[in-house]
Amino acid sequence: MKKTLSLLVLLAAFAVLFTACKGAEKPSTSSAPSFTVSTEVRINNDGNATGGWSKSVNAQPGDTVEFLITYKNTGNIQQNDVVVKDKLPDYLTYIEGSARYYNAANPSSAGGHAASDEVTGAGLNVGNYAPEADAMVTFCAKVAGLDALPKGENAITNTGRVETANGSKEDSATIIVNVQ
Repeated sequence: MKKTLSLLVLLAAFAVLFTACKGAEKPSTSSAPSFTVSTEVRINNDGNATGGWSKSVNAQPGDTVEFLITYKNTGNIQQNDVVVKDKLPDYLTYIEGSARYYNAANPSSAGGHAASDEVTGAGLNVGNYAPEADAMVTFCAKVAGLDALPKGENAITNTGRVETANGSKEDSATIIVNVQ
C-alpha cells in the first residue's frame, strides 16, 4: 500500500511539473474570416416566378430564368467590400435593369435595392458584413432561342462568385434545356 501511495504521489508531482513546463493551454482568441456562397435558379417568365429556388431547373428555349446568389459571413470578424459577380455562360443573356440586392438594410419585404448591371461585369459591391450577416443578389437572364441552341439536352451551368479581402468562393446552378 505504501508503494502504491508513493507511486501515486510521484505521478501527481510529474503531472504538475509537466504542466508547468509546458505552459497552460490558452484559448484561441484569433479572428477567423469565413463565409459561404450559394447560387440557385428558378423560372421567372414575365415577372411570374414558378417554383422555388433550386440548384437545377428545366427550361424551354426563350424562357427567363432568375438567379439568386447568397453570401453569409460565417466567421467571427467583419468582412468589408463584399463583391458579388457572375459571368453568364453561353446561351444566357443578362436582362438589363433586373439586378437587385437584399440585406438587413434592404429586406426582401421592402423589395430590396435596385442594383447596377455590373453584377455580370466587374461585380457588385454589396457592402460590409458583421459575423452572421448576409446579402442576396438576384438578376434575370434570357435562355437562348430554339435556333441558337444545339439539338439534344443542353446543361447550361451558371456560376456565381463572391470576393472578399479574405478570398473568393463560387457556387453553381444549372438550367437544363431539351431541344428536339
